[in-house]
Amino acid sequence: MTLEIQLPNWPPRRLVTEALFAWGCRHLDEECIDCESAPWPMIRSVVLAFLRHSLSDFDDRLRARCEHDPAFRDELAGKIEQAAFRRYPWLTNDPRPFSVASEDSLFLDSMAGELANLRGIRDQLLSAAKDLRRAGGSKDHIATLKDEAASIEKQIGRMYAFLTRPKTGEYADGKWARAFVLRRDGERRKWQYDFYSALPLPPNRIEYIGIQCPRCGASVAQRKQLIDLGQGYSRVGVSSCHCLTYAFYRPYGWRPAPLTLEEWKQMVEGTERREPQKEP
Repeated sequence: MTLEIQLPNWPPRRLVTEALFAWGCRHLDEECIDCESAPWPMIRSVVLAFLRHSLSDFDDRLRARCEHDPAFRDELAGKIEQAAFRRYPWLTNDPRPFSVASEDSLFLDSMAGELANLRGIRDQLLSAAKDLRRAGGSKDHIATLKDEAASIEKQIGRMYAFLTRPKTGEYADGKWARAFVLRRDGERRKWQYDFYSALPLPPNRIEYIGIQCPRCGASVAQRKQLIDLGQGYSRVGVSSCHCLTYAFYRPYGWRPAPLTLEEWKQMVEGTERREPQKEP
């Protein structure tokens, strides 16, 4: 049998979590398999099934056969399993605990990565719904999968729109460059300076600009050097108090005017929580 099998170059954690997620989507009435504590032979069998049904043309080849042929099915499954063990030698022995990926990544690049993850999850949900429908599965399960996929599709749309907005433009009175405002609520996100750095910046890397935030009372400071946020935003200035971070793109040759207290107040007011209005 001539068979070309191309498997993705994924690290153990990603392949295992993707496989278990796909399994969970098709077994909504069963207890989830924990990727850290479940027996490795169980996880390995789920991974191999995921490779057969989601990352190869195993099902297409069986359907093209147009007849029930267990020998052909088993031979094809064996070929894919052999390819899997060559591609992922760690399948033989339990690779856990999985290595933890570094958290040092650029803000907008991380968002783009999350967007790609959401698209993968959406596709898994729709694929699982399709498989359940073909197999005569529960209509409630199929509806749940479709509803979740629709919810994720909305998230994808919002994130894509955010990432693809123009960096610069022109209006009647001049030019503009894109800016980002990030608010911290003091609960989920602790009130402190945040300059898009993994660690707090030393005093010689920032300068205070003579503004005090009317919400948190902290003096506003800015990074002395421009930073890279990813996705083409390679020249970004960052200012921060304890409750808000303001990042602005600075193309070559641009000299923005210094921030004023009035501008900072406007950003604070623009990020205040609004209580939902009650219907009369």
